[in-house]
Amino acid sequence: MRFGAFQRVKLILFFLFVLLTRIPWLTPGYGLDSDAWRVVRAARNIAETGDYTLSRLPGYPLQEYLLSWIGTSAPVVVNGLTAVFSSMACLFFVLILRFFHIKRIFLWGIAFALTPVVYINSVNSMDYMWALAFVLAAVYLVLKDRPVLAGLCLGLAVGCRMTSAAMLLPLAIWLFIIYANKSYVRLLSLAGLALITGVLCYIPVFVHYGIGFLNFYDIPGYPSLATLLGRSVLWVWGVWGAAGLLLMFALALFNRQIVRMSWHDLEKRSGILLCLTTVVIYFAVFLRLPHEAGYLIPVVPFMILGVNLIMRSRYTLGLAIALLLSPFLVSVDRSGIEWTGPVIQDHFKRTDQTHRITCIIAAVNKLKGPAVMVTGSLLPQIQVMTDDPADDEKIFVDSISDREQIESYTSRGADIYVLEEAISYNEQVYQIDLLKLGAISFDSLLTNFKPSRSAQ
Repeated sequence: MRFGAFQRVKLILFFLFVLLTRIPWLTPGYGLDSDAWRVVRAARNIAETGDYTLSRLPGYPLQEYLLSWIGTSAPVVVNGLTAVFSSMACLFFVLILRFFHIKRIFLWGIAFALTPVVYINSVNSMDYMWALAFVLAAVYLVLKDRPVLAGLCLGLAVGCRMTSAAMLLPLAIWLFIIYANKSYVRLLSLAGLALITGVLCYIPVFVHYGIGFLNFYDIPGYPSLATLLGRSVLWVWGVWGAAGLLLMFALALFNRQIVRMSWHDLEKRSGILLCLTTVVIYFAVFLRLPHEAGYLIPVVPFMILGVNLIMRSRYTLGLAIALLLSPFLVSVDRSGIEWTGPVIQDHFKRTDQTHRITCIIAAVNKLKGPAVMVTGSLLPQIQVMTDDPADDEKIFVDSISDREQIESYTSRGADIYVLEEAISYNEQVYQIDLLKLGAISFDSLLTNFKPSRSAQ
């Protein structure tokens, strides 16, 4: 299938439309997730020193280096770059849908773009959409029999996020099925270029941190079933999207006419297997470390594609409409049910977070004498917003691991203050109750902070 001039114009307009949907949400701040701020902090360190600094294990070198060129920019610039990668991911997704002759490709492209977990992570500084843009480019190039370019793109995806390497298995299965005995050269080209490119991206990480970079931050304990379902379903698809998926699968279970299993079509059969393998792999990775709903972002395009390959298009239209509503109407989180959607709630919470950190910094500056601030997960945000100043009297730490550390601070005459989120973290990880050991709750000093109605 070749692209005519009119098709190219439609693709450009689609890309611009998706990008426009991101613009209203690019501020405030770099995102709710502390890792988004860690990336910016690492990028600034790279820009200032010229030496590689990872944001967190196992390193995200391609994003960290690229952001070092603009890391001192305002959130709208840094987050705007994520929005561009997000729009590219949506564009390649539409091209993949077109390859499989899916109807209403632009409607589904917009539905994918507005899926809550995709939408929210398209307007912050996280790496998810950077990696996904390269992953979907690699998938499309494999479908178009361009294994060398596909390997290059997959290697760049690994440079943004190491778990992108998992896509090699679904793509290898596609090549084996479609090309049979002629698949080996293609597979070697794909895997070889992906390996070489990925390794080149991680050379700075290895040079500075050795083999120890092949690690990750684990979590104490495992989340409850309710938390797991929330992160894997509601936080990914939103209330409307989850309801749409549930209703569609229920209808398919009781009405076989909805299903159109085209087993005689080799490409569609292989496409279904490609989708199934990808979903299973990334869901298994998520279950191992269910930290964030964002880990399931690679599942979203392949779930949508798989649904369209298996079910008749007139029955899937309701799911597309549900996904269009999902980011704006009704959300569920730890605080309960809100009538505004996840994207709007994310914006409110980012506004509150930025305001709270501003109040924390102002209050710390008013303290007399040496002080240690135990900040928990807010440490990267505070460091970025204060430009990480060197201040011997005012020290910010994320946690205190033992009594000896407390004594080292108090022996220098420093008062220890602790934010609310750091109290439970220290108890859970280090079994230390900071308040019982003399730390002062800092939240009571934040007289200027008033959370918005949405966050109360």
